[in-house]
Amino acid sequence: MGSRALLGALMAFVLLVALRSYLVSAARKRAKHEDSHRDIRLWDLIITSEDERYSLSRLQLYLWTIFVIIGYVAVCLAGRAFQTIPPNLSLLIGINVAAAVTSTGITYWGNVAMQKSTKGPDFVKDIFFESETSLDLPRTQMFIWTIVSITIFTVAVIDTIRRGEPMLPDIPKGLVALMGLSHGAYLGTKAATQKAKQKETIKPTEK
Repeated sequence: MGSRALLGALMAFVLLVALRSYLVSAARKRAKHEDSHRDIRLWDLIITSEDERYSLSRLQLYLWTIFVIIGYVAVCLAGRAFQTIPPNLSLLIGINVAAAVTSTGITYWGNVAMQKSTKGPDFVKDIFFESETSLDLPRTQMFIWTIVSITIFTVAVIDTIRRGEPMLPDIPKGLVALMGLSHGAYLGTKAATQKAKQKETIKPTEK
């Protein structure tokens, strides 16, 4: 059973890497055909095109999608049957999707006079910093909880396979609620920051 689970996990991982490579290659060909000077990166899926910065909400959705797909294929092959996706896990994925869409909307709405990053995406700065020298606590807290929850989820999946009862473990309601609150704080802070930047941009034009 363990060998089938490992094979399933490897198959899912290889297919996901192949899909991402294909999409990046296709995007680069389109950019070259359209004479675009934009550099297409392997991590473009978690970069918001409106401001050319890494998006924490997109990163969360990306990581959860990858690990849930790999875990699902592994437990399905280990048990030789389709497995049920737990309701709280589905809810958590839904929260991540909603947060990613809302975050993109806030960035587009706040679109501070097309203030795109001139130096290109910077993972540490974009994910953890509010400004050049100020750490962003909501972002840091969200990132830490994401890594912790994904690690526990992965270990729990492996444990179900080891015990001969392959399944996707459900996420505790408390953790789902905590992630929801974290997303709310993150989106609220981002909306307020974008609004403040928008006002700073508009002021000079009003004089």
